[in-house]
Amino acid sequence: MEQFPCAFEFNERFLIHIQHHIYSCQFGNFLCNSQKERQELKIQERTYSLWAHLWKNRADYMNPLFRADHSQTRGTLRLPTTPCNFMYKFWNGMYNRFEKGLQPRQSVTDYLMAVKEETQQLEEELEALEEVR
Repeated sequence: MEQFPCAFEFNERFLIHIQHHIYSCQFGNFLCNSQKERQELKIQERTYSLWAHLWKNRADYMNPLFRADHSQTRGTLRLPTTPCNFMYKFWNGMYNRFEKGLQPRQSVTDYLMAVKEETQQLEEELEALEEVR
């Protein structure tokens, strides 16, 4: 998402939320070893779906930088495959999320979401004032 910030519809929080629920056992999507086992054990009837939960709260997971018409989102992303071009980066949002010793900081995505919401509110107020005039 850092390399292609406009290419992904959902944000980092979305991926972290999915990863968390792989092991949480709160949803049935990741229980058992196969779809066949899930059907035999009637997991779908006895548990909730993570996807329904994510869909209900999808506004929390939207990437404010996503643009469907952007060149990065057309076709397939082609990542460099030669060993010298691989750039591994530690995923702080994932692996340091429970670290209490780190300074609390707001992610860039969260900051952009807040700016976007504030801009929307100001535009709505401006429209209301213009209507009054």
